[in-house]
Amino acid sequence: MKLYFSVTAFFFLLQISAQKISPLNKNSFISKTKYEKTSNPALIPLPQKWKNETGSFELNRYKQIVVENDSLRKVIQQLQSWMLSKGIKTNILKQAVKNQPHIEISIKEINVPERQNEAYELKVASSVIRLSANTSHGIFNGIQTLKQLVANGSRINACTITDWPAFGWRGYMIDAGRNYVEMGLLKQQIDVMAAYKLNVFHFHATEDIAWRIAVKQYPQLTSPEFMLRNKGMYYSEDEIKELIAFCKERYITFVPEIDMPGHSAAFKRAMGVDMQSDSGIVIIKNILKEFCSTYDVDYIHIGADEVKISNKNFVPEITNYIESLGKRVIGWQPGGNFTNSTIRQLWMDDNAHLSNQLNLQFIDSRHLYINHMDPLEAVTTIFNRKIADKENGDAHTLGGTICMWHDRAVNKDEDILKMNPVYPSMLAFAERSWQGGGHAGWISNISDGDVPAFKEFETRLLKNKEFYFQHLPFPYVKQREIVWKLYGPYDNKG
Repeated sequence: MKLYFSVTAFFFLLQISAQKISPLNKNSFISKTKYEKTSNPALIPLPQKWKNETGSFELNRYKQIVVENDSLRKVIQQLQSWMLSKGIKTNILKQAVKNQPHIEISIKEINVPERQNEAYELKVASSVIRLSANTSHGIFNGIQTLKQLVANGSRINACTITDWPAFGWRGYMIDAGRNYVEMGLLKQQIDVMAAYKLNVFHFHATEDIAWRIAVKQYPQLTSPEFMLRNKGMYYSEDEIKELIAFCKERYITFVPEIDMPGHSAAFKRAMGVDMQSDSGIVIIKNILKEFCSTYDVDYIHIGADEVKISNKNFVPEITNYIESLGKRVIGWQPGGNFTNSTIRQLWMDDNAHLSNQLNLQFIDSRHLYINHMDPLEAVTTIFNRKIADKENGDAHTLGGTICMWHDRAVNKDEDILKMNPVYPSMLAFAERSWQGGGHAGWISNISDGDVPAFKEFETRLLKNKEFYFQHLPFPYVKQREIVWKLYGPYDNKG
């Protein structure tokens, strides 16, 4: 799962010659596609239902945010702070001032076909912007769309949007075990996730290289002498609590991965025992008890892949123990001898997800390892990807997670974002996991997929790069009209 040799960005960095390609014939454009209006604001992910109305209005006219429900105060304050960053000072009121333009936010029933907890409805009119949703999470999602409607200006086109996600699990995973990633950079990535409605942060922090989660009972786990890289760098209890709270404020589920019994050489160096031994199991249970009593999380990911299971009781016993602590268990598929209650995260094709005989649940990460792809390929492949081979999520298919496994050492942790297409991939995955659909298999050539849809998405992607990523690594350039010229071969003696 994690140790494939990474594909380099050779083709991305290669000297190229860009030439214009003749545009598609207008008749080849799908007349009813949801991607046809390229003049619309560059929303990512594209809403499920979007109707443009007449007129456009200046956001700075709206000095009031009207909300009756006190439970929304925290999320509304986030909107208020954002508007202040645009130079617009607003008051939060329970009732609108007569004849004054305002933003009205309310909890009310939104009728959508699925995932109602994240659905929202946004109506922009001449004197009022109305945002309503079934839950505060839906309100949060609607606010992200409202921000994108404004983009880098202050004018909003009148519109009506009714929106909901195709998949309920839309995740991003970072491996902080091999390369330590400092807190500010983790938060930066979580902020980008939130802006594009990704809702699961998968935090992989124990590895062969190093164990980076503080454990009071076993401080030797994070001792420098047992780390092979970034020695002495780990996450304290306060820092993990801070990350969890940071995610919660953005309606993102924090999923910690404590890899067992594989990828555990750092554990063995520190503790002097194998995880699958009787004494190793005692230690692991103590760690899990401390972790689950310390942190407010719903899931524990146990990994359990790429390892010889020498103790067939290990995975079931640990799974049962975690469940006794009130947490759900996730493991990599193919992997250990999981119980039926374990959520399987797919990393290779084994067709397990195609049978629902055991009522299993799945998260798809096949062909979603962004460190394996160069930037141009990553965006194309992820945009075309059909998550778990299904149009949308269901009781068995929760959704998917893109994964960032940077195996090799980096000089600075921010190099991970420069050497891999993290943010372009996030946006492509946000689009696909929210919209649903896609195509079966691995499609890395634009011409093999829905060409008009990709061209329209790329336009929105590049506008987002321009608006929001001027000071962040965003290794992607327009490719739909590029003709590649490869030079060589050269006699370079290998």
